[in-house]
Amino acid sequence: MFLALLLVVMFGPLHRWFLTKCRGYNKIAAMLTTVSILVLVLVPLLLLLVEAAFEAQSVYKVALDGSAETTAASPGETPQGEAGSPI
Repeated sequence: MFLALLLVVMFGPLHRWFLTKCRGYNKIAAMLTTVSILVLVLVPLLLLLVEAAFEAQSVYKVALDGSAETTAASPGETPQGEAGSPI
């Protein structure tokens, strides 16, 4: 409820502006305000949450593997074990 109240306070002036531009068509102004809220608030929030999920996945992999990157042998090289001997 707090978020809904916050959005009403923040986007009330935009809704009134849409209402005057739409010549009193309240449903069109409400639709434009809703689309504006989706584009300006919820899409960036969703992108932020997706990025946080990728970071959490990366941290989880590092915790399991013990290293940030997995190194692969270059073409022509043989993978080395811990003591430097071929696996």
